[in-house]
Amino acid sequence: MKYAIPDATFLINKKVKVIITKNRFFIGILKSTDAFFNLNLSNVIDEQDQKFKTVVLRGEAIQNIYSFK
Repeated sequence: MKYAIPDATFLINKKVKVIITKNRFFIGILKSTDAFFNLNLSNVIDEQDQKFKTVVLRGEAIQNIYSFK
């Protein structure tokens, strides 16, 4: 793993921004995480059809995660 990312369990059911590459990110509500830092996000807006979707992000692809206040 390239980056040290802290445990995200305290962010469950909160709105988060997850950065996976330099120009790619997802904004949604974190529903669950596991020991490998795989994230399950809901209410993510798809850039192409502008509909809400559920997204599962694999831990090795994630660079950073931010919480919205």
